Amino acid sequence: MQPDADTASNLAMFTQEGYKKPQRPQFLLGNHTSFMDSILLSRILPRNIAFRLRAYVASHVARLPLFGTLMRASGHFIVPYSSEQYDSFELNTALMAQTQEVVTEHLQINGNLMFFPEGRVNATPDSIGSLRLGGFKLALEYDAAIWTVVFYGITIPGPRQRQSGGGYPVNGHYSVFQIAPNGCRALLPALRNANTIDQTDAMLLSLHVQQNL
Repeated sequence: MQPDADTASNLAMFTQEGYKKPQRPQFLLGNHTSFMDSILLSRILPRNIAFRLRAYVASHVARLPLFGTLMRASGHFIVPYSSEQYDSFELNTALMAQTQEVVTEHLQINGNLMFFPEGRVNATPDSIGSLRLGGFKLALEYDAAIWTVVFYGITIPGPRQRQSGGGYPVNGHYSVFQIAPNGCRALLPALRNANTIDQTDAMLLSLHVQQNL
């Protein structure tokens, strides 16, 4: 995996933030092109960031041999989907409420949170799909700093249809960007002034992130 030109300096800033006493949670949002994304993240993230980072993980992924065990043992947050159908986002609401209680505890101590806002592996990874709003509402609630990580060129080693068992070698790339280093609420006035259609704060923020993924 090769970083893009500005990624090394952006990742260094991300690392420096991790050494400071956290003033707010840091959210890391990524495009979701393959089941290799989570593994690659663990490789590129600095240890001081990764140590305080938890991620949302789909329940069917958490049931995978080895990989799912690692996700659960690392304390990641399981999202209890009621169906494994690609187009279904239906949740077990009772179990999700329990998950959100743990997420709240993590964010109240300014823990870091990572998720793929598309909510699933993208079937057409050359373009960003629509983004789920729940994570952006959470970011606004805690005025989280937002960073993005973009992977490309890795759908061959870990295509959507393959959830385990490896893949093929490829020369992939990744980029890390700052979206809202001083908290996402600070972006809202400019986003609202630039938008002629009345949108909720979460929708404005999601559209802005979508344009930068």
